Parts: sequence; C-alpha cells; structure tokens
Amino acid sequence: MPGERCPACMKPVGTGASQCPSCGEPIPCEPNPPESLQPGYVLGNRFMIGKVIGRGENSISYIAYDNRLQAVRRIKEFFPRNYTRRQDLSPEIPPNRESEFKALSARFLREAQIMSGMYEEKVSNVVRVFDRIHQNGTNYILMEYLDGCTLEDWIVRNRQGLSWDETAKIMQSVLQTLEEIHRRGYLHRDLCLKNIFRTQDGSIRIIDFGSAEAGSTAKSHPEKMLPFSRKHYSPVEQVSNGRQGPWTDVYTAGTCMFRMLAGGWPSFQKNTEPFPALRPLGLTIPQAADQIIIRATQPDPKKRFATAEAMRDALNKAAAEKPQIRGILNGLYNRNR
Repeated sequence: MPGERCPACMKPVGTGASQCPSCGEPIPCEPNPPESLQPGYVLGNRFMIGKVIGRGENSISYIAYDNRLQAVRRIKEFFPRNYTRRQDLSPEIPPNRESEFKALSARFLREAQIMSGMYEEKVSNVVRVFDRIHQNGTNYILMEYLDGCTLEDWIVRNRQGLSWDETAKIMQSVLQTLEEIHRRGYLHRDLCLKNIFRTQDGSIRIIDFGSAEAGSTAKSHPEKMLPFSRKHYSPVEQVSNGRQGPWTDVYTAGTCMFRMLAGGWPSFQKNTEPFPALRPLGLTIPQAADQIIIRATQPDPKKRFATAEAMRDALNKAAAEKPQIRGILNGLYNRNR
C-alpha cells in the first residue's frame, strides 16, 4: 500500500514512516486474513481498502478511503465464511451452493436498501449507507465510517459491564430506534451488542440490518418469517419459527440490557425461562431495572412489553430513580463471548 495513509486509521503518514503517528500501527501493516481483500487494493477505481474491522457470518468489513471525496468510509463486502477467493478475487462457489450464494447475496443487497431507506426517513441512530458496488463477482455496501467500537467488543475488552446510567442512556436510544423501525413496518430480529456501536462522542448507531423483515410478513405469513437464532438473544418464537412481531425485538432488547449490566450471561440460561434478577446476585441497580429485564425476556410473548415504546416508558421511569453504584457479580456469570 502506498505510504501516504495508514491502513488501520486512514490518517496521513510520512513517506518512509515505520509507525502511524495517529494510531501507532506499524507501517507496512500486517496482511488481512487470506479470504479478505488486502490493504492497498482499490475498489471501483476510487476506494482504497485498509484493514479488516469486522467479520460477520456472510460479510467482511473494511476501513477504506474515498480518494475522490477524501473521506474515510466503511465498506462491507458480501463474502460468506468458509468460502475461498479465486485469483481474480471473486468467491469460489461450489456447484451445489450456487443457489444459496445468490439468495444470501440478494439478502445482503436488501439490507443496504433497508438501511438506506431508514436513513432517508430519518430513523434515529441508523448508520448511513451511501451506495453499493458490484465487483469481483460479489457486492459491496459503502457506509459511513464510525470511530469507536461495538458494545460487545467493549465488554469483552474490559471484562465488565456498563454502569446503570450508561446502560439506561444507551437502551433509551436503542428502544427509540426500534419504535421507529416498527412504526415503518419492519422488525429488526437481530439486535445484539455486536450490532450496537458506540462512537467516540458517545452516540449510538445500529450497524446491521441483515435479518430485518417486514412486520406484515410475520403477521400474515409466520411460516415465511425466517427464524434467526443467536445464542442468548433468540426468543422462543425465533427458534421455533413462530409468529414474530415487535415483542420479538423487545426480547432481544431485554437480553442486551442484561448483558450490558452484568457483563456476561447467566449460566445454563434457556430461552424457555426469563432472565434472572441481578440485584439478588450482587448488582446494585434500581429494582425497576430487574423488573424490566424479567418482563422483556418472558418466554411467552403475551407476558412481555407489547411494544418497544412500552419498554422505553418503563425504562424512563427507572432511569429517573436515584443512580446507584454498580456492584460485583463475584464470578457468578459467564463472561465469555
């Protein structure tokens, strides 16, 4: 890669520099994983690819630099796990997986359309999508670059949860976003701390809509609502392909709130029982916070908050209580990812 910009942060570096003066990364940098595009590759004769900054089940995200507009971007490439890359950089698709690849690719592009539409309609806290590119036999989504980290990365790195005040503030933003998404007829269906990004200035962004579906699909044709199962986050109706609705996102909001406060997961947790209270196990939070989590994570959707708005109202009341100091859980929870 030309020595003008650091592939890790895309800030300018001097010719012959051995280390980035802004982020401290070595120059030249370590290569990206073998299945990824490598630093220095130019996409669409315009975007200089840098380091990999995220890896999902069906995508790879890179920091990149827009040479035309002179701006840092995030580029998300459709490239499922366990696929290899040909010499021409296109995915090697086994003959028996061609239809699967096409279906997943179409879903990937649909995610870009949903996110772009949400941003255009001024939905709160949604990452901005600028455009898409088809190249190397696959698709790329051009997005705004966010400086910060996901809540999952923060908790894993610090090996602890967030304070009650921080959690309440973040969840208010998240639930506001869910309200607006539901109002527009969609379900998110994959809310988790890997998809909640906190920027350096403290603002929150929802960065992934890959599992989003129109709510009307869930109401009219529940059998067509594809289940999405992620350990600890999935309610009964997602695992069993039951009828989904706003209450499905309420459940995942409750699990996110639990993990933010506890910094880990309860041992042997099943989706056939609500998440346990935290106060009896050593965490000093308002009693109402426990009640919110327990209600939001009820296995029976009828016992949950019916809407994200109802859950946010309850959270606002709890947040008005006198802030209390976060306690220590004494290793009672599994803090692994």
